[in-house]
Amino acid sequence: MSQNTDRGLIRFGWSVLTATVCIVMMTIPIWAGSLEQTAGKSAEGDADAYLPVIVNIGTDESARPTLISPDDNAVLQTLIPTFRWDMGQPRPGVSTIACLAWGNSVDELDGCWVSGYGSNGIQQHVAHFNLEPDTLYFWRVGFIYDFNYDDKHWSETRTFTTGPAGGTILPAPTHLSPANGSEVPTDDIVLIWDNVAGAVRYYVSVRNIDTDQSYGWSEFEGTRLNLSSMAWLGLESGDNYEWSVAVRNDYAWSDESAPWSFSVLPPTNGRNLDNSLSWPTWSLMRGGTTWVYSQN
Repeated sequence: MSQNTDRGLIRFGWSVLTATVCIVMMTIPIWAGSLEQTAGKSAEGDADAYLPVIVNIGTDESARPTLISPDDNAVLQTLIPTFRWDMGQPRPGVSTIACLAWGNSVDELDGCWVSGYGSNGIQQHVAHFNLEPDTLYFWRVGFIYDFNYDDKHWSETRTFTTGPAGGTILPAPTHLSPANGSEVPTDDIVLIWDNVAGAVRYYVSVRNIDTDQSYGWSEFEGTRLNLSSMAWLGLESGDNYEWSVAVRNDYAWSDESAPWSFSVLPPTNGRNLDNSLSWPTWSLMRGGTTWVYSQN
């Protein structure tokens, strides 16, 4: 909430809008007729009434995301809802991060389950783990400007109910390559797993065993992930890694596969892997470890 004295707080349901307001005193002449006096006499005449009028000079709604789906009070048939929103027009010339939050109460919506930057227009994110079945959730999206996580500019808040228990959950994929415990040059690291019938998307997680830092790819299509040809964070020569894969259908994510490990050798062609990021990323917290997900 702003500390400025010329800012007012207006509440509409769950949504809290910050607006600049001005209070104007208006003088309105009224006719006072047949007013009974305590002496039993009537009086007629004019009188002035002073009425405060609140004028809304402007709101900052153009700098807030607009929710698209799930609809408010939606009843879903899935445990992994797809959240969609419109980035609209964030403040120009300012670094903007979108913060997606959901939880079982409004009090749980202050933090970010997922945050990302570098994109405009319509955005979406599929829940990266299964929510509880037949459960009411609240959700909203906020803008964070200039990395100020203490001042989030939230959208409206909506609710949805997850699908019933008992839906089809696919088995975890089986690893194929590289062989568990093998040594692989940085320019020849291709993770391969088998195709699971009914799969819609996969996510792949890679953990640096030496530093305990984890990375991942969410909503990945296909069953081959060439780490050597992709710009990403991580992969240092001499370090040891483990990886696992999960798969989803329209209902839920599977369990993660049992992790396989590999160690990284210097590149065979003398080239080092480009560790920069070339696309928008989402980051999230899970199990106390920071994960970086790219929905590419």
